Amino acid sequence: MASRDESKPLVRCAICSSDLIYPVHCARHGKQSVIERRCPECGSLDRVITSRLAAELWYRRNAYIAEEIESLADALANGLALEVPWG
Repeated sequence: MASRDESKPLVRCAICSSDLIYPVHCARHGKQSVIERRCPECGSLDRVITSRLAAELWYRRNAYIAEEIESLADALANGLALEVPWG
């Protein structure tokens, strides 16, 4: 039977289901990683246990998204006009 930390979804907040949850700290223990997470929408702080592979993939996904947001912020600061889709 899985513990409470193992039964939580990795990339969604267990309280409000937000996908904006992000890792605050990660500790490796053998083949597993313990990730402390924070949800900016509901303020929830928790911990999840997952495989090292899943933790690494989540870290890479978050790093990619951060790079994309930084690029967009730079482009907007340099005068990029945003197109608003009409639908």
